[in-house]
Amino acid sequence: MEELKDSKIKESGNVILSNNIPKTKNIIPKKNKYTIKQKLDIIKESNLTSIHAVSAKYGIDRNSVRDWIKQKDLLEKADTKENYRLLGAGRKSYSFEYEPQILKWIEYHRKLGLALTMRSIIGYLLYLQPEFGETKSYDALKMWCSRFLKRNNLVFRRAGHIGQPLPKSVNTVVNGFLRDIIRARENMGIGDQDLGRIVNMDETPIFFDMPETITIEVKGTKNVKIATFGNDKNRVSVILSIAGDGTKLPPLMIFKGEPGKITEKKLKENPEVKNKKIYICCQQNSWAISDIIINWYNDIFKNYELLKAKKNCLLVLDKAPTHTNKKVIDKFNSMQTQYVYIPSGLTPYLQPLDIGINKPFKTRIKNSYLNFQISSIDKNNSLIMNKPNKVSKTDMISFVSNAWWDEKDGIKSNFIINSFKKSGITLKMDGSEDDLFKYPDESDENDFKIVDDDALEEGNKESDSENDSDSPGK
Repeated sequence: MEELKDSKIKESGNVILSNNIPKTKNIIPKKNKYTIKQKLDIIKESNLTSIHAVSAKYGIDRNSVRDWIKQKDLLEKADTKENYRLLGAGRKSYSFEYEPQILKWIEYHRKLGLALTMRSIIGYLLYLQPEFGETKSYDALKMWCSRFLKRNNLVFRRAGHIGQPLPKSVNTVVNGFLRDIIRARENMGIGDQDLGRIVNMDETPIFFDMPETITIEVKGTKNVKIATFGNDKNRVSVILSIAGDGTKLPPLMIFKGEPGKITEKKLKENPEVKNKKIYICCQQNSWAISDIIINWYNDIFKNYELLKAKKNCLLVLDKAPTHTNKKVIDKFNSMQTQYVYIPSGLTPYLQPLDIGINKPFKTRIKNSYLNFQISSIDKNNSLIMNKPNKVSKTDMISFVSNAWWDEKDGIKSNFIINSFKKSGITLKMDGSEDDLFKYPDESDENDFKIVDDDALEEGNKESDSENDSDSPGK
């Protein structure tokens, strides 16, 4: 009986409390985080015992229990009792009165197509209010910037295209180009069944080394290194040309070297070159200069007209300086070749090769390159790499040939047909396919790019065009 008196058992409903060992298992475990339902149960238990008792039992600060009691009405009205906080509760994130002005500053630069970094946004804030640099640490300002971007639906993005801004009155310019295409097709009698007579040509660079810019590394590593094989500056320019019916013309590869010397003569003995699947030439900087464009015209374009099209073809090309060179234009005119130039800044929307061919073509070459390097793994010890395989000019010819011509893994004809359709060049003349063409949106081209300074950088950018500018040459 004495033990029963000392225990001072209090019983109420399903809750049994004792100064010694509780008769039932704790319904609410000891922890640092409680749902609204658990808070209400603790409030109910504190009414039956005391705030001190539940504080000791669950290890909760008594002030927290008092705060919950004050919020009892709000807790009972909560939509769901499984949340940990009331709607709008918690520490408020600090913000600056200059945030609306900073947002306008960002939107202005978005329209200009200029790239911004997190550091530049913080820098603009410190320009508006210099004392923040003394009262706030850089880490705190970075945290503010991250939350500011999230609140305003801004995210970190990599630019999908880096190039010239769209011209003013872009729809008018596009309509003018499409009218030129229709007029040329009517004059040349290129109907919906003669799309093979429309040819698009463009140059693209391929590098002999293709190192990745992102790799796997242990979390927290400060200095991440990626080795190259010493050949990452060497490149070959490839002139690709396609026809509207899905036909692929042979590529022309421009290697770095002296024209007519031993290197060029040896490369012309390659089986792919002898079979005229690939054409090759050499130039000091591997650039598609005007003489090489004329060689492409004589060896590839005119042969296609004679053997495949058997009629004059319409040539569509961008305004790279080598394409608008007087020597090249004189050649076109002397052969009575019909040609239409794509307006400057609009090649991502109006050039079929840029729309759907150049990127998958390079992806296939990259796959061949990776397979080539994996072949250097020591079969006796798969953890050891032998001396990395250095890509030769002959290897590169094989990569390009497979990426272009291989029946299984090469560029498919439907890629080409769809790219021409999306450019609007081969749409049906009666207008029944006009809905397939999408006019460029100025906000798409000037898509704002925000890059975190401490994130991995994308490495060297490479243009799909031989020249960074599409502006016409003099």
